[in-house]
Amino acid sequence: MLRKLFCLGLFIAASALGGLRANAAPIALDQWYTFGFRDVGSSLTSGAGFILGVNPPSIAAPDAPWTFTLSAPGTLTLLDGFSSGDQFNVTDFGSLLGPTSVPVPGSDCGGDISACLANPNISHGVFALGVGNHSIGGTVLLSPFGAGAGFFLVSSVAVPEPASLALFGTALLGLALVRKRKAA
Repeated sequence: MLRKLFCLGLFIAASALGGLRANAAPIALDQWYTFGFRDVGSSLTSGAGFILGVNPPSIAAPDAPWTFTLSAPGTLTLLDGFSSGDQFNVTDFGSLLGPTSVPVPGSDCGGDISACLANPNISHGVFALGVGNHSIGGTVLLSPFGAGAGFFLVSSVAVPEPASLALFGTALLGLALVRKRKAA
């Protein structure tokens, strides 16, 4: 009987915490991931079973949402891979960050991430992220092929060290003094 009450209590506690998603998967910063998707309206999914990206190499993304914590501001870069034509809405904790760019059909970058980033016809987006916890997901807006794969990367923005800022400030002060002397 005590065991049943304990299990019931656990169930009630888990129900009260319904906002926590059991399938949320943590990801590493500064690592490219391959994700998969299906037709229009479907969610972004795991990259398991999809061709991984190269240049730089990617690994298969776990099931979305993809969770991580930033100790400094950062960015999320998300792009379509292979044949152009797909577009995505990107979310953080279910709130819309925005859509990726509108694709121009007819281009192909294969699984080469650098080539996909450099091709303006391939849908991509770079989204600013604040300090704290994030839970990234998304949905498919356009999918002319009914399925495909894309890539994403979360990077934190490097914050200059105080010594670097002091050196930069000294350089600016020196430049101002030189300009003042030339003006006089």
